[in-house]
Amino acid sequence: MRYAVTAQQMRDLEQQAFAEGVPSLLMMERAAACVVDAVEDILGSLIGRRVLFVCGPGNNGGDGLAAARMVYARGGHPIVWLSAAPHTQDARSNLSFLQALQVPVQVIEAGEELPDIYFDAVVDALFGTGLSRAPEGVSASLIAYINARRAPVISIDVPSGADASTGRVYVPCVSARTTVVCHCHKLGLLTGSARAYTGDLRVVDIGLPQALVERFAARDNWPCVAESKDLPALLPKRSAVAHKGSNGRVLILAGSFGMAGAAALAARTCLTAGAGLVTLAAPACIIPALQQLVPNATCIPVEQAVTAPPAHDVLLAGCGLSVSAQAWEQFVALYDRNRPTVLDADGLNMLAQQDNFRLSSNTVITPHPGEAARLLHTDIDAVTADLPGAARALHAQYNAMVLLKSHGSVIYDGKRMAIHAIAAPSLAKGGSGDMLAGILAALMAQEKPAPDVFRRGQAASLWMSMAANKAAQTLGDLSVLSGDVISCLGPVAAAYQHPPNGKQRHAPAGS
Repeated sequence: MRYAVTAQQMRDLEQQAFAEGVPSLLMMERAAACVVDAVEDILGSLIGRRVLFVCGPGNNGGDGLAAARMVYARGGHPIVWLSAAPHTQDARSNLSFLQALQVPVQVIEAGEELPDIYFDAVVDALFGTGLSRAPEGVSASLIAYINARRAPVISIDVPSGADASTGRVYVPCVSARTTVVCHCHKLGLLTGSARAYTGDLRVVDIGLPQALVERFAARDNWPCVAESKDLPALLPKRSAVAHKGSNGRVLILAGSFGMAGAAALAARTCLTAGAGLVTLAAPACIIPALQQLVPNATCIPVEQAVTAPPAHDVLLAGCGLSVSAQAWEQFVALYDRNRPTVLDADGLNMLAQQDNFRLSSNTVITPHPGEAARLLHTDIDAVTADLPGAARALHAQYNAMVLLKSHGSVIYDGKRMAIHAIAAPSLAKGGSGDMLAGILAALMAQEKPAPDVFRRGQAASLWMSMAANKAAQTLGDLSVLSGDVISCLGPVAAAYQHPPNGKQRHAPAGS
């Protein structure tokens, strides 16, 4: 589990590390080595490869200068351009090391025409986390030059031209293939527009003591970021004596004429994610279709569910439900503030029409930015400009835990915040929200006596993205459908539940 920080939080952390005796030059060396590893992963052997380093005057530029020296040591041919002479001691030291090796270094002057030279890759070390305005002059010219070339770009910490805290993208901004992020995720690169410019995010250890990181994270309540390796700890542990009742019962209020697919996807995903029993409450006209689409689920007319609700541990409502006074009345009739609930899609659209309807803290709302805008009575741009702020506002207004879906989904329960960092472009397609709601409901139902809805939100987002990316490995991002993602949930989980060393996969009875 990592953390997401603002630029100021990262500066405070580093300054404290220096005060406690961590050498700044050593951290620069660690960062540079990770940058060179990223270049090597793209190019293969560096022997004979030409790598352009575009460096600013600060410590981000110092990282680039150190990386240029390491490329030289690995047999490559670094070419170094400076936007200005280094103004930090560590950067000046690394420039001296390079000059001693007679590596070509050139300070680019204002108005100077940049030479048309060949290189295999570019390392962008112009600006770090301190940028808060549009690049100008020489820096702007260098960014335009980088973007005009066809060589892969590796940015250090932040693509130059992006705000690390807000994710705002200034003009011009480097478009990177890979961004090597130093120790902690930068909040803006996950939740802001800058995510489109980062390419692959590669978070690396630069030598900050983990105990210090944890101390700052706890003190300032930093958002956490789950990684693929965290999935086993987030998924339920199934007992060797488990039965369908002990694995949770989910009642799904979903579907309407023409929207049977949304209900079916939610139910099928819920079952695949481990729920023991799933009951679909839907209009009678679509029940025959639902029984064909999801034979493992029980289907009952919604009127029957309202008058005699079947036993259930979790309610999921909204997928394809339609927006009507009748549908809202049905939800209210089934909604029990003491029972964990997931409210999605049309359930959220109807919630936005109500006056002062407060939900319970064990309810999860799962809006995308458009639904969030309706819930907050604002516009989508206001939501996407500050996803963490929108999540806080949603919780303040509705009291529920929030899973605000976006390229960097935000999970917030009033105290804890998590950012989902694993990009899955194949999920930009209808049905993804229904799947996420189904996974979330299943995970909540399996945790007794009361689910930690915050951790279940993390698990659902992580698991679905990993499954989508596994499907895309075979089908490509364009062609992945919901059924492909559902089919990959099992293999992704099994990779952890069936370890090759043969260790016990079940939890002890009674755990």
